[in-house]
Amino acid sequence: MKKKIFMFILSVLIMSLAAFGIAGCSKAEDLLFKAPENVSYDGQFITWGKVDGAKHYTVSIDGGEASRSNSTTYAYASNETFEVTVTAVFEKTEKSTSITFKPLASIANITVSDNGEVSWDAVSGANAYAVSVNGKTQNVTDTRITTLPEGSNRVKVKPIVSGDNSYYSSFSQEVNVYIYGAPKDVKYDGTMVLWTGSASSYLITINGVATEVKGNSFAYNSENRDFKLEIKSLGNHTSTYDSKIVSEEFHYLDAVTELFVEDGVIKWNAINGAEGYKIKSVA
Repeated sequence: MKKKIFMFILSVLIMSLAAFGIAGCSKAEDLLFKAPENVSYDGQFITWGKVDGAKHYTVSIDGGEASRSNSTTYAYASNETFEVTVTAVFEKTEKSTSITFKPLASIANITVSDNGEVSWDAVSGANAYAVSVNGKTQNVTDTRITTLPEGSNRVKVKPIVSGDNSYYSSFSQEVNVYIYGAPKDVKYDGTMVLWTGSASSYLITINGVATEVKGNSFAYNSENRDFKLEIKSLGNHTSTYDSKIVSEEFHYLDAVTELFVEDGVIKWNAINGAEGYKIKSVA
């Protein structure tokens, strides 16, 4: 009889220890493993950070049936407010994160000015904008970007709420903006302004007077006076746009008036402001 009682107590103890072990194991998993973080949505895909130890994930929209995902990306198209629950599934436990995503209006029109400045209308609820230029995205708080790199640019924009990823929107239609390179090697030889560049026309401004020029030269009589020049490449303002402005100042130097040979050495009178002299031999 005593033996039967002992065996009964022993079996109860073993089962209790086993149950405690299982519960302890589950408790350990519960403490060690984390719920998905950084859940975000871009109008096409729900994404989240990888969770160490997770066997897979499930995604539930508005409390509906959960769908399994073996990656940290889930395709879902929406333009309405919705709640998503992302669950990391472990061996003996699960961890979930829920977030409600709210839509922002998309940007319908992007305007490009003659000088390549890109602008758009403000979107209600947004406090910043994600601007993608050639695949690289930056966030701005203004409704314009004033500087694009020279050459071809692919630009698209979407509104965001900085510091709150529960708002989402889709990118605008992409626009192509080609910015001409600025003129280089701008020179003045006393009768002609010369430069290099690939545009077919330029806007040259001398002492405040602007002239559109075809080609890479402009005849100008400075009348032996200093002058300030600004020049930029001109686009057609539909697919190509103006370059940055290049500014130059040209200063008149008096001509050498005294040229003589002394002890076999050619000499001349010094010219105020000259940093050097150019000598040309005449046959």
